[in-house]
Amino acid sequence: MNDAKVIDQVHTKLVGGTFNNEDGINRQTLICYCKKYNIKTLRLVREISPYDKNAIRVEAIVFKPQDNSTVVKDGSLINVKTKNLHLGYIRNNEVKCIVCGESYKNSNNVPEQCKCGSYEFRREGLATTLSMAIDRGIKYNCEVVEYTGGSDHDQKYHGVNLKIFKV
Repeated sequence: MNDAKVIDQVHTKLVGGTFNNEDGINRQTLICYCKKYNIKTLRLVREISPYDKNAIRVEAIVFKPQDNSTVVKDGSLINVKTKNLHLGYIRNNEVKCIVCGESYKNSNNVPEQCKCGSYEFRREGLATTLSMAIDRGIKYNCEVVEYTGGSDHDQKYHGVNLKIFKV
C-alpha cells in the first residue's frame, strides 16, 4: 500500500446530505444551521460502515458554552461542550467487481451479480483514496468553499462544496 495515491488538495461536494442521522435529525437541518452561522471548518472522520469500508464522514464541530462556563483573561471559555454535527460523506461513487475488475461508475446501478458471476464488489473513489492516506497517518483538513441551494436560490435542497487539503 506504500504506492497508494496521496492527494495534496481537492475540491468536491458533500454527499448524503439529504438523509437522516442515526439520532433522527435530518442533515439538511444541520447544513442550514452551519450555513446560518457561517461554519467553515469541518472535520473528516474515518468510518467503517456496512456500505463502505472506506467511508469518510464529514462533521462540523460546534462549541456550546455550559451554564457554568467561565471566561478567562485570554477570552477563552472554560467548561465548553462540543458537539459533532454529522453533515454527510465524501463521495465514493465507483463500484468494482473484486474478481474481474468490471467498473460501474454509478453506484446506484450496480447489479446483484457481475457479468463474470461474482457477487463481490468494492467501492472506490475519492473517499477510498483519502482513507488509505489517512490510515497511513497523513492528515487532512476540510473547509467549506460554499453552501449551495436552499430557499436563497429557489432550490429545495442545501449542499456543501468542500476543499480538502493535506496538512
